[in-house]
Amino acid sequence: MIVKLVAVVLIVVGLALLPLSVLSRVRGAVSDVPPPPLPVGHELARPGATLENGWAIANISPCTFLDVYQKAANVLGEPVSGFDGVAQWFEYAQLICQPNNPPGQQVVLANLGYSELRSLGKIPQPGAPLAPAPQDFILLSLGRGGIDPQTYFGEPISPPLCDTKTNQCVQYLEKTALSFDQSAASGEQVNRQPLGLWQSHAETRPAYVRARAVAAQRKLVRWPFLLTGLGCLVAGLLLLLWQQFGQGLSSGAVI
Repeated sequence: MIVKLVAVVLIVVGLALLPLSVLSRVRGAVSDVPPPPLPVGHELARPGATLENGWAIANISPCTFLDVYQKAANVLGEPVSGFDGVAQWFEYAQLICQPNNPPGQQVVLANLGYSELRSLGKIPQPGAPLAPAPQDFILLSLGRGGIDPQTYFGEPISPPLCDTKTNQCVQYLEKTALSFDQSAASGEQVNRQPLGLWQSHAETRPAYVRARAVAAQRKLVRWPFLLTGLGCLVAGLLLLLWQQFGQGLSSGAVI
């Protein structure tokens, strides 16, 4: 009876340890997963074009993408795609060629902030006031690069949308989205979300990256759990077999 009880305990322990050997080790660690690197292009250099991050940026008449990039590279970020005949994606923006526009206005920035807000199921609210930190951020950008905020950021289309658990806020403008801590008071504490990267390469979105990290952790084998579980399972089964057949053979031999 004692042998059978020990065998059952070993089998139960083994069956309990085997699933644990392939479960995520540290579920909380995935919140700090670093962002993936920018997608690198493999385009060839050509006359009149500049290669950045492996992608060519050029003036394609009548759309002067290269001129716009050289003027506002700090606003656009690095390219994350090539020119597809209509548009080119950058880390923070998308440049669109509209040849029928008046001269000097044939390259426009897509309203990525608007499309991002709509993708979240939110209704744009034109005329929403800027929070102090985003307002200071735009003033700093204007002072550093001499850019036109209306052209590169657009008008605010939402109030600050804040997460009560993390105290992180996002305020959407027509062409961008600004993230900051709820207590932020300076533009130095504001970051632009890389909407160009996220919308052109969905696999770089934080939610996707975290989900992939969780899946990868779940595939990790915890060898101590696996080996101990298998050992307990085998030992328990051998004890049951010994009790079932070994003791019968021993009794027969005595007779």
